[in-house]
Amino acid sequence: MKTLTYTYSPKLGVYSVDKPNEDAFKVSGNSPIAAVGDGITLLKRNDDGSYQIFEDGKSGPYKVAKIFCESIVPFLESKFPNINKDVIRESFNLANQKIKEENKRLLGIDTDNPDYGSESFAITAAAAALVENNLYYGFMYDCGIAVISGDGRIKLLTSPGPKKPKTKELPDHLKQLKEESKELRAYRNKIRNNPEFIVDGDMFSHGVLNGQERALPYVETG
Repeated sequence: MKTLTYTYSPKLGVYSVDKPNEDAFKVSGNSPIAAVGDGITLLKRNDDGSYQIFEDGKSGPYKVAKIFCESIVPFLESKFPNINKDVIRESFNLANQKIKEENKRLLGIDTDNPDYGSESFAITAAAAALVENNLYYGFMYDCGIAVISGDGRIKLLTSPGPKKPKTKELPDHLKQLKEESKELRAYRNKIRNNPEFIVDGDMFSHGVLNGQERALPYVETG
C-alpha cells in the first residue's frame, strides 16, 4: 500500500507581517486522508488598517478553513475505505454547510443576503484520500492536488480548468471594477459562484466555499 504524504510551505514575503494566518490543514491519524483550506482575505479592515481578527486572535478565513478541515477529514474517515468521487463530493457538501453555519454565527448573515458573496468568509480547498493504489480527491479553483513520484516526477497536477476566471481577458469595464479596491466587493459579488456570468459566450466566474449552495458545482473531483 502506498502512503499519503503532505508538505506544508507557507508563503513568505508576500503579505505584510500583520496579516493573520488564514489557512488550515488536517491529516488523519488513522487513514491516508488529508485536507487543506486556503482562506481568502475578507475586504473588511479595521479603522487603523489592521486586519480584522476575533477575540481569540484568529481570523475569519482561518476559522472557516479550519471548519472545512475538521469536518471533511472525520467524514471521510467514517467512509473509509468505501470512498469514491461521489463520497468526495458529498464531503464537500457537508463542509460547505458547516461553513454557512459558521458565517451566520460569526457575522450574522445568511446566503439570502445580496452581499453575501463579498461579505462572507470564504476559502478555496482541496481534500484527498488514498484507497489502496487509488487516489480520490476534490478541489476548487486555485487550491489543488499534486502527485509526485519518489524520483521527483509529477504524475498528477490539477488545474483550475474551465471554471478559472479568465482575468486577463476580462472586458475593460470589469478590469477597472477589479482594480478599484472600493468596488472590489461588487466585483466579488458578481464573479463568485455565479455560473450565469457569461461574457461573449465564456464563463468568467469561479467558485469558493462560503456556504452558498451554488458553490458546489465548482467542486472538481477525480
